[in-house]
Amino acid sequence: MLVQKDMFHRLTISDYLFTKSLLFAKVTLTEDEYKLYQRLFDIVQQQLIHPQLLVYLHAPVSRLQQNIKKAKSIRAEDSG
Repeated sequence: MLVQKDMFHRLTISDYLFTKSLLFAKVTLTEDEYKLYQRLFDIVQQQLIHPQLLVYLHAPVSRLQQNIKKAKSIRAEDSG
């Protein structure tokens, strides 16, 4: 059975997951900094809308590096 969505329902698409910042903080901050960050993270996390769907895309590092170079060259063309 198909359910029609409300045409006024807001849809949000993001390419960033807030939880990822906690993982990055764990490997870059000192223990005391991380504890403070985790406390702030817990406060902010409670106020965020959680995704109903998460799509994980995997690509080889070499492919990701190519994509970064391509994006940089496009930005350089646009600004130049």
